[in-house]
Amino acid sequence: MRKILLIISTIILSSCVSAKITSRKAEDFNEKINNIYILSRGAEDAKYFYKGFFIELEKYFNEENIKFESYRYDKLSLETDKDIDEKINKFSPDVVMLINQTESEKHINAVSIGFTHSTITKGTFDIKLFLPNSEKIVWRGNLTADAAYDNLAQAAEKSVQKLIEKLKLDGLL
Repeated sequence: MRKILLIISTIILSSCVSAKITSRKAEDFNEKINNIYILSRGAEDAKYFYKGFFIELEKYFNEENIKFESYRYDKLSLETDKDIDEKINKFSPDVVMLINQTESEKHINAVSIGFTHSTITKGTFDIKLFLPNSEKIVWRGNLTADAAYDNLAQAAEKSVQKLIEKLKLDGLL
């Protein structure tokens, strides 16, 4: 009986993920997004979250026929800002989205006696939409994702769901 309770509690706790988002849109921006270029910057430990996030985002954009390209900043990248600007200009998006991780928390799991494993399981992201070749922010969101017990795939899926819901609510999708 004790073993069954342990298994059930593990399943329940592993499915505890959350995502919250708040936003503000410029009053003079009422365009629908059909073509978007996404730049992202975050902690190296968060790369698995980002991978799942972009997989889910790509699914949504493909279903809705929204064209997009993305670039994830890498601290060892040899590309210059000018190179990235050229990629953006070549793609010719309606808006450029910048996703910047501003906070993170690590969850430490005991693997066995004396050994631990830690990954980022909670993060806060500042998300901005800009008009191309402009510094004018037309939409800004603050997304918090929590992947309790390393459930990064579900946290990424839920985060995309919340982001899309908010963009729709704000009249951008």
